[in-house]
Amino acid sequence: MRSFSLLLFFSCLSGSLACLSDSDCVIDNYNYCISGTCNHKPLFPNITVMEIISLFIFFISAALTSVAGAGGGALFYPYFILLLGFSTQESAPMSITIVFFILILRNTLCLSERNLYRVKPMIDYDIVLVFSSSILIGTIFGVFINAGIIGIFEEK
Repeated sequence: MRSFSLLLFFSCLSGSLACLSDSDCVIDNYNYCISGTCNHKPLFPNITVMEIISLFIFFISAALTSVAGAGGGALFYPYFILLLGFSTQESAPMSITIVFFILILRNTLCLSERNLYRVKPMIDYDIVLVFSSSILIGTIFGVFINAGIIGIFEEK
């Protein structure tokens, strides 16, 4: 059990393991050896029951987080890891992409809605402009901090 935990830990760190055959990629049922590295299996044509259940869970989660006004990334990220067997490096961009498209869809649906108490659109574009500039500035600082932290750990 301890060797399995270490294997899982190191596979999450490296993103993909070197392999010679499918038996080297036995972390779960979703990884196969392709061109010397362990890769996640494609969704089609061999979709499994767990993947169908996961799609249903993703749909319900997307609906609930959209109604609540949250993006849902905090739910989708662990779903990809725990239910579908993706690595952490694969789960993060997929989760962000799903949240991005949910927000695009929700924003598109809200464009035609009007405020119930004033003759204004539902979206307050002045607040959007204020928050967008602060989010962009925070993102720039976050990228610089991330690059600095990675540089510190790479030097040692």
